[in-house]
Amino acid sequence: MRDLQHEHHAHVVSTLHVHQDADHCLEVVVLRGRASQIKELADRLIALNGVKLGRLTVASAGSPLP
Repeated sequence: MRDLQHEHHAHVVSTLHVHQDADHCLEVVVLRGRASQIKELADRLIALNGVKLGRLTVASAGSPLP
């Protein structure tokens, strides 16, 4: 996951890693960019080995990207 995030560093705004217990972690990745690019990156993150549950939640700042 880290390698994919580094590969797409221009889209990664922030990450949060939480240890839920000895065997499970929660990873939140905040992304910024064009919807098609973000969806593709989210799909790749969700498909990674070891990801048990993944979901893309979309929010807009209300203004177009430069």
